[in-house]
Amino acid sequence: MVSSIAGVVLVAVFVQGAQGGLLQVPPTPPPPPPPTLPPAATAGFIQGQATPPATLTAADMADYGGPTLPFPYYKITIVTGGLLHSATYACVKLAMIGTAGTTGWFDIGNVFKWESTVVTYSQKYVGTPTHLSVVHDGSRGGSDWFLDYIKVERFGRTWYFLAREWIKANTPITLPVVDVEHWCIAAKTKDHPWAATDSVIYGFVVGTKGTSETVDLNYVFQNDNEQGGTYTFCYWWNEIGVPRWITIYNSGHNTKPGWHLDEISVYKAGSFPPYTSTKDTWIFPGQPVDIVF
Repeated sequence: MVSSIAGVVLVAVFVQGAQGGLLQVPPTPPPPPPPTLPPAATAGFIQGQATPPATLTAADMADYGGPTLPFPYYKITIVTGGLLHSATYACVKLAMIGTAGTTGWFDIGNVFKWESTVVTYSQKYVGTPTHLSVVHDGSRGGSDWFLDYIKVERFGRTWYFLAREWIKANTPITLPVVDVEHWCIAAKTKDHPWAATDSVIYGFVVGTKGTSETVDLNYVFQNDNEQGGTYTFCYWWNEIGVPRWITIYNSGHNTKPGWHLDEISVYKAGSFPPYTSTKDTWIFPGQPVDIVF
């Protein structure tokens, strides 16, 4: 049995018992619950600044070993997804949990536009980040918010927390840190008048170490997969190893559902050459196609 939560594939494994019964492997312990929401934002945070401030308090200096160290801030990048109505103008709070404690809840703003990136900084030391909790209050017309992922950086280290889910008002979610890789899919449409599609195209990649989440190969509010064009879509995935094949399927939406794929490539961002297949095939609704590299 396989399910996908926040972009992480979970596999329930069963072992044959000595008497012929099925013994279920104990599940992984759940992450810690999100901290209790305080009535006001936690003090000690620098919010919404493009660069860290130039001064540190004496307590900060002692916390991080003295003034000779680089700025000890956790840089936090919050990325809103690209689905329709992903944005929110509600007040969003974040809490970071690490090996040395938790920040408690603090405000990170209320303008999270579609496919936008918001950067903030935290100077509360929590050690190595292990979980992030996120919540919003649903105010100002922001009933739901589609969070893509959050990236935390400090001293050259980076931690990723994948969400890929809708966050409802006053319903905190807690995200575990995950090992991820930045992969891209480049799809070229055949160059003839009927090759393009207005349908939504989906796909997932199967590799030697795992399977990616299913992603949509479309740009919201933009033309894509048009005649003769090549369109690139990039995502953060858990480790998949060496790509073996990609499965493409067609949702069948809109008036031009058929899509004539000419060539498709999968590659890790910044790494070449890509894994490429010149499939030259039609992809119709209800007929998934496996393309081997």
